[in-house]
Amino acid sequence: MTVLDVSVVNVALPAIQDALGFGDSGLTWVANGYSLAFGGCLLLGGRCADLFGHRRVFLAGVAVFGAASLLAGAAPGPGWLVAARVLQGLGGAVLSPATLAIVTTTFTGERARRSALGTWSAVGAVGGAAGGLLGGALVRWAGWRWIFLINVPIALAIGVIAVLFLARTGGARERPRLDVVGAALATGALVSLVYGATRLQDGGAAYLPFLLAIGLFAAFVRTERRSAAPLVPPGTLLRRPGLTINLTMAVLGCVAFTTWYFGALFLQRVAGLDAWHTGLAFLPQAACIIAGARLAGRLPGRIPPKRIVLAGTVCVVAGLGWYSTVDAGSAALTGVVPPGMLVTFGLGLSFGPLAALATGAAAEGDTGLAAGLLSTFRQIGAALGLAGLAWVAHARSSGLTASGTPAAAAEAAGFGRAFLVAAVLAAAATALAAAIPGGERRG
Repeated sequence: MTVLDVSVVNVALPAIQDALGFGDSGLTWVANGYSLAFGGCLLLGGRCADLFGHRRVFLAGVAVFGAASLLAGAAPGPGWLVAARVLQGLGGAVLSPATLAIVTTTFTGERARRSALGTWSAVGAVGGAAGGLLGGALVRWAGWRWIFLINVPIALAIGVIAVLFLARTGGARERPRLDVVGAALATGALVSLVYGATRLQDGGAAYLPFLLAIGLFAAFVRTERRSAAPLVPPGTLLRRPGLTINLTMAVLGCVAFTTWYFGALFLQRVAGLDAWHTGLAFLPQAACIIAGARLAGRLPGRIPPKRIVLAGTVCVVAGLGWYSTVDAGSAALTGVVPPGMLVTFGLGLSFGPLAALATGAAAEGDTGLAAGLLSTFRQIGAALGLAGLAWVAHARSSGLTASGTPAAAAEAAGFGRAFLVAAVLAAAATALAAAIPGGERRG
């Protein structure tokens, strides 16, 4: 639900604007309000899962997300909807790391855990790739409110299943102590960072939010060194292999959102497809993510996770390089869908093994924290990368338009330049993956 809710909402924004009377600047907060709360609170959500129990925090996240979805679906005006979206983001930030922590502690065997993590990564990635199709269908046949209301019965079903079948895992043996000051500083720093990225993407001044994020993060590091029960134990952020794994995930998070974002824009603005047919064009990508994740879940017994990640990042580099050749004459089925399939297959190969490596390297009792850090790096990478690449695409297309190039050709060239830069970033992810310790076959 947490990933799906981003891509589903994007295709419904025009309908929401018409129904509730949003201005252009206010409409962006339907998406940004969720992203700010989600990206800013992931670390806190992961730590809460370790301290108060994975099952308990998971259920709390499901309840908040479901209630916020109901409020969003019933929104009578812009302010109400934005507030509900912020609450949705908070629920998602609590829910997401608890889910990963539950998976890693429930499936204890190496092969079973890797297979479960492959399924976990596939479900999340499919949510991003197929959300446009679901959103287009709901808006077309049920109305925009159902992109939120559909979450309510899903959340209820998940809650009932979790209560009946989910074992209690995690939780501090002693009375849990949450580092409130550290949590506030970390959340403030991450919210400022994500806000700066959204301002940059919208063409606004971003230096003040970025400076605030740096200041708050410095204060957070200082506080954690002095805390008796730190939110993040000193040295965790900079210690290998965790740092290398998290940085790899950050770059791949950027690449994933870039593929879906610019791919959808190309299909609609250049190829001329509507939201429904754009969603249909993303179905092969969803299938490739599932195929990659399933393959990754079956291979670790013979091939170490690091090598699977390397194979995945190589596929991503090749796919983005292919993507960068698009132009105004590229057909949807031949110029956009095949490279997207190669990129998403590589992402499917990579996400599960990275999650296994991150949680496997965590100390006992820190699984939720490791999951929260991994999710935070992925979200921050997506926000910063998308903002930067949107600027790259705009600079290229506006320069060509100013020189007299037709609008469609200029926009296609801008997308191609963004994909080319994304390919360079994916190559950096390959180098990072190669630096992850533990590449030799076990046993």
